[in-house]
Amino acid sequence: MKYQLFRMAAFCLFFAITTIVQSQERIVRKYNSQEYMDIVKQEYPLYYQNKIEIEQYSSEFCKFPKIDSASISFVFHVLYKNSSQKLSKEIIEGQIRALNENFNNSTYEENYPGDPDSSYKKYFSKNQEINFCLAPNGVINKYNSDKKGINYRNIPNNIRWDINNEMKNKQSFGADAIAPKYLINVWIVDLENDNAGFAQLPGGDERTDGIVIDYQFFGSHLNAHPDYSAGGTFTHLVANYLNVLDLWSDKKSCGDDLVMDTPIHNAPNNVCPETNHISTCSRDYFLEMTMNFMDNTPDACQFMFTHGQKKRMHYCLSELGPRYLLRENGCDQQIAQDNEVFASERETENEEFLIEIYPNPVSEILNIEISQFKNPIELNMLNSSGLMVYSTIVNENGIHKINFKDGLAPGVYLVKCTDKTTGKVITKRVIHN
Repeated sequence: MKYQLFRMAAFCLFFAITTIVQSQERIVRKYNSQEYMDIVKQEYPLYYQNKIEIEQYSSEFCKFPKIDSASISFVFHVLYKNSSQKLSKEIIEGQIRALNENFNNSTYEENYPGDPDSSYKKYFSKNQEINFCLAPNGVINKYNSDKKGINYRNIPNNIRWDINNEMKNKQSFGADAIAPKYLINVWIVDLENDNAGFAQLPGGDERTDGIVIDYQFFGSHLNAHPDYSAGGTFTHLVANYLNVLDLWSDKKSCGDDLVMDTPIHNAPNNVCPETNHISTCSRDYFLEMTMNFMDNTPDACQFMFTHGQKKRMHYCLSELGPRYLLRENGCDQQIAQDNEVFASERETENEEFLIEIYPNPVSEILNIEISQFKNPIELNMLNSSGLMVYSTIVNENGIHKINFKDGLAPGVYLVKCTDKTTGKVITKRVIHN
């Protein structure tokens, strides 16, 4: 369902020394768009009235939506202190491809523990009809001849980034936005306090418009947080940018996201559910949509937007919408090239990794057969609370058996494999019943 480099199965368990880890501190992703927009309200008085008008027009559009496919270009500002934070072009392009997979090539997962009866399948929107690409330098040069699609700036070690606009100002060691009416500006930084990032929703100050994301929550690389290395954080923030709200409210329990086909959540869900999770926001019995990209479950558990969320995005990009001018720099040619790269990488991956996993769901013994890999693989398995319960380094081809009866409780497990040489990270969910 997700872009293969991020989500495809890779249970790389072979004949190696295995360590069972009983406990480990887990990072819980903190989305900050709601907090940031409170700052925007204070610093940009026009936002409040703009927001009212945007929601009025959005409501009317969603009654009789006109969906026209769109393609949008990114410009990136990478503000780094060391080599670990200086994400490469390959990592950035990989994240964009994962974003396009999440937006346009998702698959509803039957028998998902959080929706065992597939009751939300009827609301599932497979294709949002919005594609994304890295803006070519030629496009950037129309607005700023000195900049590129990816711009790097080495900053002093004492600089600290928080939930504000400092990183968007070159005078404070940040980077000014480039043509924010026509391009999505993204600042990749090291945020304080495990904050994952924030987006400016439509209606704010043009000079600060865009997305800020912590480098450890962006893309797939050695320093990415295990639960959040499949591109879900960027997917969530891009949707915020297109006026799709979080499924919860920081200000009050059971806040409304203004979408008719999503349930009301009392709070974000931070772990993959082991069973259906019932909302406390109504006397009626209904499930929380833990598989939705606008919740906060780990990336491997997320696979859907709804039709209502899609309509809100397309209002933003419609002729009367606040982000219509983003359409000016389409990227159809780049998308075609990315699809070729995706197919090529998929073929290469199949040549290097032959993987067979059975059975899944598993009740007792999980068999994993993998061959034709080149580099040592670090395998970690996490339970639904995000605690690492299994860790090993794999060096040889072969069949490995995991006995889930050896102290592993029934539920959802996430497996993460990391190529120790290339940094490629692959995750997969396994259900133990």
